[in-house]
Amino acid sequence: MTSFNNLKNMAPFRYPGSTSTAHYVAISNEYNGSDGEAFIEDFKANKLGTVVGVPSWGGLVGILNRQITVDNGTVEQSNNAFYGEKGTWLVENHGADPDILIDNDPASVAAGKDAQLDKAIEVVLKKMREQPFTFPVQPPYPKK
Repeated sequence: MTSFNNLKNMAPFRYPGSTSTAHYVAISNEYNGSDGEAFIEDFKANKLGTVVGVPSWGGLVGILNRQITVDNGTVEQSNNAFYGEKGTWLVENHGADPDILIDNDPASVAAGKDAQLDKAIEVVLKKMREQPFTFPVQPPYPKK
């Protein structure tokens, strides 16, 4: 929850200062994996903003059992998975889904274009126009 602090005869400010009234857009693509996928799922679950791109690669698993081999190498096997509040498994073998599906085709990328970034900017600018931030009306100062 955001609250607002006001010193007499000064402009109000957000409190705590680390809270934000910004609009957010996250970009996720086929190279996003592991904790990046968990981030996208959390971003969506907390309704922080819009996700633009393509599904991530689907490798959100945990590895907690590293084994050392005789030649000092390691062998790792995934041994845990993640599920959400609705009781369904998240991401594994599917990926984190974007809200707006848009791919960066190879020809555009080679030409220096980024359709996902362009769309993310378009979305956040639209949100800023449609839902600009304004401070709530300040109540009268208390009489003490």
